[in-house]
Amino acid sequence: MQTPNSLDTLSPRKKLRTGIAMAFVGVLLSVLMFTYPAQLRVPLWVALMASAAFVISGVAVALHAFVSAKTYGWCIVVLLIVLTCIPGWIAFGPVVRVCGASISLLEGQFGCRTAFALSTLLMIGLCLLAVQSAMKAKAE
Repeated sequence: MQTPNSLDTLSPRKKLRTGIAMAFVGVLLSVLMFTYPAQLRVPLWVALMASAAFVISGVAVALHAFVSAKTYGWCIVVLLIVLTCIPGWIAFGPVVRVCGASISLLEGQFGCRTAFALSTLLMIGLCLLAVQSAMKAKAE
């Protein structure tokens, strides 16, 4: 028995509207970041990766009704790559930043970076699985 994907329960028109709204939020966030860059506590490119995630997910939702599973799969790959950059910067970025964890084995700066490094590795694994899935998807 196959359960429907949550996107499959939406009409093409609702997918398009939802996707446009999500992409609009990402564009609005980007405009605000360029308007008030002093308010950012991260480099602009990291903040733009976060807003790009909204845009890419919106595009993926909007296109879901109109493109092949292969094209949609590659949209998801791009989204996961963008989402991998954020914890990757926290874990491996050269800048000293305030980062702390209160897990007994992973305390302080080292613990925080270790936790983000592990999440980055997990995201890389998800990216690889998504690439594999996109390659296997049918281009109908």
